[in-house]
Amino acid sequence: MLTPADLNPALWLDASSIATTGDNSAVLRWPDGSRHHRDAVFVPFVINWDTGVRLYHQPPTLTPDAINGMPAVSFNALYGQTLLLSAPGLALDRKAPGFTLTFVLRCRQVQPQVGSRYLFITHNREHRLGEERRAGDTRFAVMRYGETGVTRMHVRRAKGAISEFFEVPSEPGQFGDMEWAVATFVMDYAANCAAQRYNGREIAAQVMPGSGETEDCDSPITAIASHSEGNYLTCDIAELIAYRQALAEPELARLEAGLLRKYGIESTG
Repeated sequence: MLTPADLNPALWLDASSIATTGDNSAVLRWPDGSRHHRDAVFVPFVINWDTGVRLYHQPPTLTPDAINGMPAVSFNALYGQTLLLSAPGLALDRKAPGFTLTFVLRCRQVQPQVGSRYLFITHNREHRLGEERRAGDTRFAVMRYGETGVTRMHVRRAKGAISEFFEVPSEPGQFGDMEWAVATFVMDYAANCAAQRYNGREIAAQVMPGSGETEDCDSPITAIASHSEGNYLTCDIAELIAYRQALAEPELARLEAGLLRKYGIESTG
């Protein structure tokens, strides 16, 4: 059985590490246990780089005893609750041969959430240095569609107007609602393939277009449980681990088995 630290994570957010003043208190900072200084922090507002309008956020809250006696960070779309990763110059996916993102989470449809809702996204701020770029171009995202519950991975390759993106969707009903799960998203840029896993089992995979490296720029921004300009998702996250590599099947199986056991979740693998 692996622990998250065994494989040198680029990001490790564990709700048990959050210092708060009491139950259901606001989470203003979620410390990064990987020691790469990518704490998830509350930012009161961001500026829409197309319109200049400020979009105000609220901090998520800590829910004690959320799962197996351990806490979770709770995000509510109704109140615009989100966190952004600090140290934007250290983007998780910058110049990486692959990427693995594992969540212990529960999505909650407590009110209608139509359209795409973002669990995780890394995208570019406006960046116009002599080349045609759109503000907010997505680099990588995990989105959940409110009408169907389908979860999609969205990845953009190359740059600017010629950039190309692809999506890896789950099927309706594969990704649970109101159920705790270990969900993993893997991108192997060298092998041009990507996959979704749910409770130790692969549920979707796809060959990626081989159009070069992932999009890169100088000012990336990463948001949890929303796009940084909206599209919030109601969910609870007990743990989030990211690696700057595509973990192999044996490593994935051992990592997921450890998390399933830790949180008392039944495997579907």
